[in-house]
Amino acid sequence: MNAGDALDPKVDFIAGTAAGVAAQLVGHPFDTVVVRLQTASHNHKVPPLSAMSTLHTIFCAEGVRGLYKGVTAPMLGVAAEGALLFGVYGSLLRWQGGEGTEKPTNWQVFWAGLGAGVAASVLAAPLDLIKIRQQSYHISSPPSTLRIFLSLARRPTHLFRGLPITALRDTSSGPYFLTYAYTLSLFSPSSWQAIPVASALAGVIASVITYPLDVIKTRVQSVSRGSDSAYATARTVFRHGWRNEGPGLFVRGLGPTIVAAVPVNVATFGVFEMAVKALQWEEEGKRQVETGGVAEFACEA
Repeated sequence: MNAGDALDPKVDFIAGTAAGVAAQLVGHPFDTVVVRLQTASHNHKVPPLSAMSTLHTIFCAEGVRGLYKGVTAPMLGVAAEGALLFGVYGSLLRWQGGEGTEKPTNWQVFWAGLGAGVAASVLAAPLDLIKIRQQSYHISSPPSTLRIFLSLARRPTHLFRGLPITALRDTSSGPYFLTYAYTLSLFSPSSWQAIPVASALAGVIASVITYPLDVIKTRVQSVSRGSDSAYATARTVFRHGWRNEGPGLFVRGLGPTIVAAVPVNVATFGVFEMAVKALQWEEEGKRQVETGGVAEFACEA
């Protein structure tokens, strides 16, 4: 299956959900380290912590569970978010392609991916908000996902804090799907290297393109509305960060993000492709059984 192929909505939903679960299981420990790096405040005189020292601190103080802190929210929403992302992507491909049978162009893949990312940000923003709040606690037993959700849900504007910057960050889904589709087209259909190389490259490029926006988003969502004027909006986060911590702030945590992008996206697209093939094989098998049954009945008659 090529990234430029439009799929049945049911296949989009099931395969997208499976891909989302795989991404969370593989990538969440990396994400916890990155969030700690992004939310740590530093000045020019104090060097920021490294990814390895942050990982060591989390592991020693909070154990393996600390690395998966905050995973509940994205895992609960992974079906809806993954299905929405891949579902909107598939729908936009079909919409741009009309009723034709020609493969979508690179631009069509790009715009479908970009639109899918922005659409999925409606779910990603509140899920990320809850996740980041839990990951920001430097204790082994932070407030539960339900407790944080209930405290935020009292006012919808609090639950969707950071939505605009999340939507802007998630425009990276455009180059994400484009890179994957284009790279995949360079390989023969039978090449086993195609999916790992295409998915890893797509993940790295998409992560780098909008990484500064991700740093800003994390800081905005790490505090409650009105509790810290420096983190009140994306604009104040940028101004305060640039003035007090320098431009290096906006690439802090980029290293582990790039490292994580390879296994996370190989798992995401690998599971997605396997799920698509399994579902298509099942549907094809059903059609053959139905067709065979009709033919046999006709012969007996």
